[in-house]
Amino acid sequence: MTRNFAVAVALLAALIAVPAAEQPARAQGVSAATDPGDETGNWGLVPFAAVPILALRPSDRAAIRTLEDRHIQERRAFEDKYETELRALVRKQAEERESLRARIAASR
Repeated sequence: MTRNFAVAVALLAALIAVPAAEQPARAQGVSAATDPGDETGNWGLVPFAAVPILALRPSDRAAIRTLEDRHIQERRAFEDKYETELRALVRKQAEERESLRARIAASR
């Protein structure tokens, strides 16, 4: 029973120490996650950065939307190409493994 009590106290101390260790980082304004519209924080993880559209003319908004649409299309085309090439590579590797297994089985 003394051992269980010691383990419980150690776990409780660890649970208390973890939030206490995180507090200085929060006090300095450092966050673990970036905001979705933060261009410098994401560095390309989103297709485009948020633009203050309310302050722009309709023609400017249309130009921004056109650019955003083009960027999204380019990204999707690249992702599709990547997925296609990845599937082809996985298929080729599976065929090579199967060929090797067949050769090994035939030699026995």
